[in-house]
Amino acid sequence: MDDTIGTTNDEKDKIKDKITEELSRQYSLNKISLEEYERLIEYAHKIETEKELIIIRKIINENDLTTAYKNDGKEITDNAHIKHDYTILSSRKMSGSALNEINGKIITILGDTHIIIDNDDLAEDENETFIDIVVVLGDIVIHVPKNITVINKAVPILGDVSGNEGNRNGNQGKKLIIKGKVILGNMTVRRKR
Repeated sequence: MDDTIGTTNDEKDKIKDKITEELSRQYSLNKISLEEYERLIEYAHKIETEKELIIIRKIINENDLTTAYKNDGKEITDNAHIKHDYTILSSRKMSGSALNEINGKIITILGDTHIIIDNDDLAEDENETFIDIVVVLGDIVIHVPKNITVINKAVPILGDVSGNEGNRNGNQGKKLIIKGKVILGNMTVRRKR
C-alpha cells in the first residue's frame, strides 16, 4: 500500500503551502516561537507520507488551541492564552484588522467602542468570521461593508441589539457572526456607505 501524500508533486506542494501559511499565521500571532516556526517549516517541507502529514497537523492544531473560538465557532476551554480587548469608561475606534490580534472577547464597560471592518479584515480561507462581545452599560457599534452578511447571535439582557443583518448579494460571500451578551447597553450593526 502506497502511503505517500498526494499523487502528484503539485498536490504535495499545495499541501505544504497550506501548512506553511498556517505556521506563518501562528508565528505572526506569537503562538509559536521563531525557533519552533523554523523547525516546523523545515519538517513540513520534508513530509512524504500521510502519517507525517497527520503528525504535523496535530502539532499545528495543538498550537492553535489558544484561541477562544475555532473557525467552526465552537468555544475552546483552554483559557490560559486568551487575549481579551477592554474599553472601560472611555471611547475608542478599532480597525477590523485588530480582530486578528484578539482571540477572546471585545469587552466594553461604561464606554463606547466603534469597530470598523473592511472586506480584507475577514477570514480569507473561511466564509465565516466570529466576534465575541460583552457590553455592560455601554455601546458597541460595528461598521461593516454592504456585501457582508451579518448573523447576530448576541443576547440582550435589558439592552438593545439591532442592525441591518442582510446584504445585497443574498447569503453569498463572507459572513460575520456576532456572539456575546449586551447587558444594560447597546450593540448596533451599521452598513458603510
